[in-house]
Amino acid sequence: MSFDYLFSKNSPGEELKETTNNRNTKIRTFYTSCWSVDSAKLEEDLPVGSQFSGGTMTLSPRVVDRFFACLSRSKGDHLVSRSPTPWLPLDFGILVAWPALIKPLLLSDIAGDIFRLLHRSNSFELCPGVEPFRIGDVLKTSSCISKILIQPHGKLVEVVATIHRERRALMKVTSAFFIQGKPSDDENPESVDEMEMTLTINSTKLLALILSRSCFKFRKTGQPIIGKSLLFKIRSKKTRTSSLGVSALKVSGQIYTETDDGSSQIQVGVVHFVNPSCAGNPVTDFLERYGSPLQTLEPLASPGWKPTKPRLIRVPDSGREYSDVSTDGNPIHVCPIFAGFALLPGPITHGMYTSAIVRMAIEAEITQSDVFRFRRWSTSFDGMVRAGDILRIELHHVAMIEGRMVFDVKVYNHESNDKVLQATAEVEQDRTAYIFCGQGSQVKNMGMALYESDDVARALWDKGNQYLLETFGFSLLDLVRKDPKELTVYFGGPKGRKIRENYLTMTRKVHQGGKMIVLPVIEGLTPESESHTFRDARGLLFSTQFAQPVITLMNLAEMASLKSRGLVQENALFAGHSLGEYSALAACTSCFIQLDDLLRAVFYRGLVMQVAMTRDSDGRTDFSMVAVNPSRVGKSFKEKSLKILVQYITSSTGLLLEVVNFNVERQQYVCAGHLQALWILGQACDMLASNPEFSMCSSKDTETIVRQLIPMAKVASHPIELDRGRATVPLSGIDIPFHSSYLRAGIDVFRECLVQMISEEAVVPEQLIGKFIPNVMGTPFSLDRKYVEEAARVTGSKMLKSLLGQGA
Repeated sequence: MSFDYLFSKNSPGEELKETTNNRNTKIRTFYTSCWSVDSAKLEEDLPVGSQFSGGTMTLSPRVVDRFFACLSRSKGDHLVSRSPTPWLPLDFGILVAWPALIKPLLLSDIAGDIFRLLHRSNSFELCPGVEPFRIGDVLKTSSCISKILIQPHGKLVEVVATIHRERRALMKVTSAFFIQGKPSDDENPESVDEMEMTLTINSTKLLALILSRSCFKFRKTGQPIIGKSLLFKIRSKKTRTSSLGVSALKVSGQIYTETDDGSSQIQVGVVHFVNPSCAGNPVTDFLERYGSPLQTLEPLASPGWKPTKPRLIRVPDSGREYSDVSTDGNPIHVCPIFAGFALLPGPITHGMYTSAIVRMAIEAEITQSDVFRFRRWSTSFDGMVRAGDILRIELHHVAMIEGRMVFDVKVYNHESNDKVLQATAEVEQDRTAYIFCGQGSQVKNMGMALYESDDVARALWDKGNQYLLETFGFSLLDLVRKDPKELTVYFGGPKGRKIRENYLTMTRKVHQGGKMIVLPVIEGLTPESESHTFRDARGLLFSTQFAQPVITLMNLAEMASLKSRGLVQENALFAGHSLGEYSALAACTSCFIQLDDLLRAVFYRGLVMQVAMTRDSDGRTDFSMVAVNPSRVGKSFKEKSLKILVQYITSSTGLLLEVVNFNVERQQYVCAGHLQALWILGQACDMLASNPEFSMCSSKDTETIVRQLIPMAKVASHPIELDRGRATVPLSGIDIPFHSSYLRAGIDVFRECLVQMISEEAVVPEQLIGKFIPNVMGTPFSLDRKYVEEAARVTGSKMLKSLLGQGA
């Protein structure tokens, strides 16, 4: 590149004056070569709004090895090493996206001196649900200009590049460049891709308000938008018309909402606004007033992750190797003469090199170099970094966003204390599983502390409470707070008659006179009943029909609160123990079942189980459940030994006793059955644990022990009180043998209830596969034939067997 100068002896202090013709064009041509852009394919006359192709790149082992070798030249109290996983770090995004990022800067319409270009910021963001880069990936990149802002001392140009792997978006790389120099009057209009916003149409008033705005035009899609969350993706374009902040404004974009099953988005409208003389932006003002950003940072009151100490790293003595690897051949990074010509004190280190060594140092500390967990990295370059500089990294966990940890990162020149880089990192938590508790966990005032302190949890409690009050005539909040022993529901007046009708629709099937007849699930309830009283001497919280909706609603409120604070990890595993499985499915999928239907289902489930039991005058049954820890009996007492013991007690007494839950191998099993049988089980485990002679637990030993205990159980005081033993723990408040064959008669009628409440369209397989762990399987859900065959074998499901028989 050459520049023309005129020498004049008659102008002291200005002997040399540059007279280069087409200066900016020459500079663009020079940088086209420096950045390894194919000039034959560069269309300088394309309009600013065009799409640009960065071509195709394969991540070969050679490219990867050279990149890591280059990063390893930095030295410090961290180790830049390759992850043991097959994935590659975010920083490869700049190698792949660079041609697409810089092509827009070379357009003739981007007026300005590229020689005075500064790389202001950069962001890498993995797209949701994708795996990071891998060796062998064939990647295609496209880009567009997302923002042009005219500022007093230059022009900011933001470019967004999207990297695709196998036609699926993998990563977005966003770079902001600042071209120094006073803008001319005929500069390009300002253009901005606005932040994506969501707005929930939660009232008819807001619906009327948005429909009254002419800039929002909705299509007739058959999808009502009341109650829906709308997503707005818009772009604003401003052309300044005066020095008083008045501009010609054009805003355009699309409006989306989710389908009813939550599986995809559909466009329901467009945004179109044009005003030749406008101060401000009325479209974005409206959305900011009534809506919120699509993703919102939730600040932490105190950090959840605490750093050890600031880290130090030393920048290599030369930037030439990175210049070659990255294809960013800008000579200000390697040539002292060129750096001086740009009025710099010397060659400056590539900003993206500094970004990479800082990010990888943080990755090593936070995730132990687990590349998969690092999802987003945004940097702004605040100062010059030169060869040999020692940098100090400080980081703080400041917020959460959709389950990811958000770190604030500041990097300083350790000697001068000048800040040279600021960054934000979004890092996944360690792989998390959300487990929802089942019956037996209820206590008075459960969930009320969160109810008082958290708006989201309180709103869910109130919504569920209102439904149950209007539908079944009782307040769940009153039950939780007071735990009464008696509750009467009255059926007087129109509301009472409707409540009675709701109870009458809940039925059970019984054999009577040799026929199967249908009766109300509440014994004795008729269309003429004036009231019904629920009683439980322990407190109604321990009555199954109330315990189940209470626990379910508390589970959902807890999860809603966690989500509102950005704490819930996406794509996490989830499961629920027994009753908790309903909460897990409702809380961790988009629309598996509506809240009202869920509460109705678990209330009905509890009623069916409650009435299945014979009770004495005090409402007590002869059944319960006990947790067993075989490892506390003896080293040789294993699952098989427990099964033998249970089977012998059953065959010897004729009483119900079954192992119904296999929770933790060798450590936690749950047995359900008759109180006498459970008492014998607890005593037998104590005897086996305390007598070394029985440690092998042979069949003969088992028979001897059980025979000794049977007479003792028969004369034990009634009702039998189960005590904690050396290996057994009674489940307090449980008087129903859940999961046992005793309750099998209620399965069919409850299945019919669920079929009515859960639509096939509401089940989104992608939200379940590999994430949901069903009770009956103990392994992540799958639709593979082998998995379905095993589910059919375990459950004996006629429906699954029929499905498999059809060649599914």
